[in-house]
Amino acid sequence: MEGRTGTFWPGGQKQPSGPFKTELQKQVNQIFSEIDKKIPKITFTHIDNTTKAHNSKAFIIDRKDKYCVGDSLIVQVDMFDNLGKQKTFGGDLITARIFSPEIKAGASGKVEDLKNGSYHVHFAFFWEGTVQISILLIHPSEGVSALWQARNKGYGYVAYTGRFVNQTIEAKVTCGFEPNRKLELCEYSDVKEEEYFYCERPMNMPCGSLVQMRSAFVDSHSYLNEMEKRLFNRSNIRVEIPKMFDYISVSHCNKSMNNEKKKCSPGMKYNYPSGYFYQNMWNHFSCNVSRYRSMNDINECIKGKIIYLTGDSTMIQWLTYITNNVKSLKEFILYDDKNWAMAHLFIDTEKNIKIEFRKHGNPFVIVTFYMFKEFTIPHQIDQILGNQNTVFVFTLGMHFRLFPIKHYIRRLLNIRRAIENLHLRSPETKVVVKAENTRKMNKRVEMHSDFHGYLQYSIMMDIFQGLNIILVDAWDMTIAIASEKTHPDEEVIANEVDLLLSSLC
Repeated sequence: MEGRTGTFWPGGQKQPSGPFKTELQKQVNQIFSEIDKKIPKITFTHIDNTTKAHNSKAFIIDRKDKYCVGDSLIVQVDMFDNLGKQKTFGGDLITARIFSPEIKAGASGKVEDLKNGSYHVHFAFFWEGTVQISILLIHPSEGVSALWQARNKGYGYVAYTGRFVNQTIEAKVTCGFEPNRKLELCEYSDVKEEEYFYCERPMNMPCGSLVQMRSAFVDSHSYLNEMEKRLFNRSNIRVEIPKMFDYISVSHCNKSMNNEKKKCSPGMKYNYPSGYFYQNMWNHFSCNVSRYRSMNDINECIKGKIIYLTGDSTMIQWLTYITNNVKSLKEFILYDDKNWAMAHLFIDTEKNIKIEFRKHGNPFVIVTFYMFKEFTIPHQIDQILGNQNTVFVFTLGMHFRLFPIKHYIRRLLNIRRAIENLHLRSPETKVVVKAENTRKMNKRVEMHSDFHGYLQYSIMMDIFQGLNIILVDAWDMTIAIASEKTHPDEEVIANEVDLLLSSLC
């Protein structure tokens, strides 16, 4: 990432003169346009006209007297507003799951928007027993519309501060994706990825003296009007939709599920839902998931491997889980600073294991100063020669929720290009993608809403389609187990790592 002086256009991307657009810009704009067409554009004048979960209802279509393991079920959801009037258009954000607490089982349901105020939720039964159903209204369609329009208005949710050091002189200045063109600026550009970032140039200091960055939430900033903000009170988020039925009794019925599963491997076809929990163990529909719950089992799997972990604090959870369980892995202290966002390196010289963690690159939101000049995921992949013992694992999403969606789309397209090139030079190198998970939404809903997460999850699944990669579907898993934590419990992490290692060994 280069630092130099110049005058620039706002918006996080240089604009070419005239009508010319690069191929990457065309791709980004096309994907954005396709998404924009699917999201409702609603201008509402009163909160009474918005979807209300408590007034809505869910009922079973063509209910049978008996359900067996392997059967399917469709629940229809009819939405009503605060005045009790039935909605006539779709766009509400809904999540659904079946679960049996006594056996610690759970699975996601697939929501079909009928575009007329009604929805079909498709479930399948994977275990015997008493099964409960939960359908949650995350946001009404009016909230979805407001969040979509707000997100793409700019970069105002985050304030960047750059720290420059030149011998004994230090300066802290404003940085960001939208430069003030009236000032002399330093540009930190990535021409190949078409990403640009700027800092005000400190007086009498070179642009190359930027050493650290800090990025803080701007809680005073909002793109929502006062009426729209009322949609995101905690009492209006993740609200249970009343059901016109109780539990479902599921019997075995001597029916056998198809248990012939292949080994987990790259390039598998992925569907939603992708699996289910039973006795707190994740069962994948397409492959056998082995359990790696001891030091010996994990060690045997990763012996002789170089594993690159890249992402955010949810990837640090994977690193922590593995290194806590494998005591033979020793950390090589790279910095005195204990900031989790710094690079981490663990090695086992006897078993020839190397595990390395790095951030996924800017945008990254953390209130403490951190190293800024670390490469983004595409550049990290480009630096790997690769072989049968190399594994590249990454996640990205949480930190992108606060920025216009085109930024995320562009990064994903660049990652796809880098993976394709990696597999040209090294087809045997394994690439593992951890989808982002659901998160808590007690505050900063406008910035962090799971609507942004769902949108990014959907875009990622489309852009990465056809790649020879391994997917750990954390989105599906956290909905199935009803996790509402930014950092899921260890039982979720253990199952994610099980799927990761089952794909490697």
